[in-house]
Amino acid sequence: MHVDVAYKSDGDGKLVRACVAFEGERAMNVTFTGDFFLEPADLLDALSHAVSGSTREEVGPRVAAFFEAHPDRLLIGAAPADFVAVVERAFARRDATAS
Repeated sequence: MHVDVAYKSDGDGKLVRACVAFEGERAMNVTFTGDFFLEPADLLDALSHAVSGSTREEVGPRVAAFFEAHPDRLLIGAAPADFVAVVERAFARRDATAS
């Protein structure tokens, strides 16, 4: 099942979008887009890769570990918690659709 969701950042009000492909209880393929900036640019793909394969409970720790491992990155228009929130919304939408 594929789910596309958007989340408006509490900070700057920028959109963070996630396209998530689920297999069972795992978000197997996660792609982030939106009107935020994450530099260096290759970190966005790396973040998607870090979150892919996670269960709902693993998303927060994986996002936190990713940003802790990249302290020199530049993130404008979003916060690490926004990436967690948008994936949590994807899980919720998947659950609501499956019901």
